[in-house]
Amino acid sequence: MEKSPRPASLLATPLSYLLVLLLASLPLTVAQTYMNLTRGEAGCLSSSGPNSYLTSPSGDFAFGFRAYDSSDSLFLLAIWFNKTSPKHIIWYAMSGINPILAPKNSTLGLNNDGSLVLLSSDNRKIWGPDPEIKDAENANLLDSGNFVICQYKSCDTPPAWESFQNPTDTLVPGQNLSSGQELWSKLTDSNFSQGRFTLNIHGSDGNLVLYPVNEARNRYSPIWAAGHYEIGDKYCGELVFDTNGSLYCAHWETVNFTLSDTLSPDDYYQHATLDPDGFFRMYAYKRNNTVGWEVTGINSPKGCSMQIAEGGVCGINGLCNTSSMNQTRLQCTCPRNYSLIDQDNIYMGCKPDLDVRQYCGTAYKPTEFEFIVLNHTDWPTQDYEWYEFPSEDQCKDSCLRDCNCVVAIYRPNSCEKKSLPLQYGIYNESDTVKAFIKVPQSQPDLPSNDWKINHKNSGRNLFLIGSATLLGVASILLLVVALLEFTYKELHRATKGFQEELGRGAYGVVFKGLLPSDPPTVIAVKRLALLNNGQREFESEVHSIGQSHHKNLVKLIGFCNEGSNRMLVYEFMSNGSLEHFIEVGAERLNWDKRAKVALGIAKGLQYLHEDCNPPVIHCDIKPPNILLDDKFVAKISDFGVAKLLGADQTHTSTLVRVGTKGYMAPEMLNDEQITTKVDVYSFGVVLLEIIFCRVGIAQQAMKDLWADKMSQVVERFKEQLLEEMGDVEDEANIQSMQKFVEVAVACLQVDPSVRPTMRDVAYILARAIPTPAPTDTIQTPEPTDAVPTPRPVNATTFSPDQQQMLY
Repeated sequence: MEKSPRPASLLATPLSYLLVLLLASLPLTVAQTYMNLTRGEAGCLSSSGPNSYLTSPSGDFAFGFRAYDSSDSLFLLAIWFNKTSPKHIIWYAMSGINPILAPKNSTLGLNNDGSLVLLSSDNRKIWGPDPEIKDAENANLLDSGNFVICQYKSCDTPPAWESFQNPTDTLVPGQNLSSGQELWSKLTDSNFSQGRFTLNIHGSDGNLVLYPVNEARNRYSPIWAAGHYEIGDKYCGELVFDTNGSLYCAHWETVNFTLSDTLSPDDYYQHATLDPDGFFRMYAYKRNNTVGWEVTGINSPKGCSMQIAEGGVCGINGLCNTSSMNQTRLQCTCPRNYSLIDQDNIYMGCKPDLDVRQYCGTAYKPTEFEFIVLNHTDWPTQDYEWYEFPSEDQCKDSCLRDCNCVVAIYRPNSCEKKSLPLQYGIYNESDTVKAFIKVPQSQPDLPSNDWKINHKNSGRNLFLIGSATLLGVASILLLVVALLEFTYKELHRATKGFQEELGRGAYGVVFKGLLPSDPPTVIAVKRLALLNNGQREFESEVHSIGQSHHKNLVKLIGFCNEGSNRMLVYEFMSNGSLEHFIEVGAERLNWDKRAKVALGIAKGLQYLHEDCNPPVIHCDIKPPNILLDDKFVAKISDFGVAKLLGADQTHTSTLVRVGTKGYMAPEMLNDEQITTKVDVYSFGVVLLEIIFCRVGIAQQAMKDLWADKMSQVVERFKEQLLEEMGDVEDEANIQSMQKFVEVAVACLQVDPSVRPTMRDVAYILARAIPTPAPTDTIQTPEPTDAVPTPRPVNATTFSPDQQQMLY
């Protein structure tokens, strides 16, 4: 936690935060002050009558009806600070994820049976405590701000129900957050529906953790935590906000965490709130002043870098200003030529005023477009091409010529091309990055409907990879800049007469070479077997398709097409293939490296399946076809294409069986239709081999899945994992490996329709990679490079059995 100075001046307040001030200033119905509710006074409080609320004995707090909008037609049932401006709400009645909104002339009171009931004007029950309380004698609002329902008039015994045990988004002095309780942020400052964040005491280790709502939770991946996981030790136990104004995490008598300096309740009103932007802030209001609420303490989540669903903290295509992280709210804005999706919710993100991708087609003219330059602006993930460029102009030119490129991100000596949606947008004045946003110079005529972008991919062509057809080998090999054309003599000299063989496969032999550049460039030259494809088709495919690049695909540098000599020139991978590290007797990579290799393969396949146009099926994913560079970044290699399918096709069949025995999906063996799910199956086999460092480990699983449930197969693998790895890996790695096992078995399902997509697989794997334990008891370290993931998982692609295990 970071500590802010004691109250001095109100921190900068963005426009979004002023909405809550407007809500707070809405009129309260003139009220006769009631000290309590008693049994039999069913209509004691009325949303439209003279008695709309009651106060605590000191008058510091009020409980009752609070106008929800300026028309006074709907009302919250709430508790608020009564002597401050604005009158901050500390509790409000909820039904599921939505607030209770009472219409005009609604009433609240204790019935003759002693139950507290909120009724509409036609006596319809709107709300009551859960569980229902009967035989209550009275209900009181205490000076602590706690609303209690008592079964005895004296209320000396513990109350039957109290608001402190049913928190919403706020704690006040005297109120603790215990195991099993949660704070939920509001959707926005003016929308009291359940928002995107929850703060709770983790059930397994007692840590205080902050999670995004509706995302898979585990103890290793909160977006903020008060401390780190400790085996067998409750780290926090309970979040205490004591009556002296101290907010801390207590384990027995040990104070492990403090949010801010202590301020005397005699001098200040205080509250701690989980705000809509995901920050847990402490506020103070000096009694008898007119300055307003001020932030006195703030937790330290990753702020603008929070990896949450819907594109980040500011939504898809949105931008988060890092300079606002210590203010009352994170500032979310839209880039130029973009507008808010919802004017009432700045966190939902932005939409383009004009989507330039709709101009894609045969008539696309780069000269009709230009760029808006945004300095210090970045969308750091989800690039579909990454490469190095010597200048900004070349970066812009590459994006300009690519109709699917919406934004180009330029860093010193590198360029990233992005398509929609843009995610995790950040504006950071200290960052030298630039964003080039493509816009039309004027509004060009739209192409015909046949060429408009189809976001569901149903209208895109599909390449099938893996056969001996050279046409496809060149067509999907991805590149940054124009391909270099080599002569046979140049490559003969570069390889010293094809002397040093690196490997061989069904489609050719690979040799090591050296280009005489400055400095010299080490290359891998694949000399292809003679194929029955025409000269025109070869040249067309190499030059029209080889225009992209992904960091998890081997980069194609150039080609040779001279007579019967057809060769492809690739970047050289110094660590060879994955096969060398999982075969018997090989040097075993540590789990961190193996996990990142697996994630890299998954991201590469995700790109081939979803971001290539047309989409690509590899059909031969296996360890020899996964190459590793000097930093052990995995790169998929060995591409070939059987045929190009027509539009609107998402599957095909092959006349020639492709792939490798042991890695082929059942539908390939049975000559059934082929989809991207064959690659998912092969990846499942490779993933198990990466986990256990052993080839052939998946063979038994394939047999078992014909007869057993997925959960039974997973449990057997987990037991085997503990036997083989329990003595050499720490618990965090074992937990991560077990999650990887669950994903691998899900990929091996016999029915391709129930296998997950590679996007879903990449998401789950990224969240399962352990991060280093924090050295500071307050702040959690930023995630490793492997952790951020492009998009949230779509749980509907998993079967119920898979969802239960993977989440």
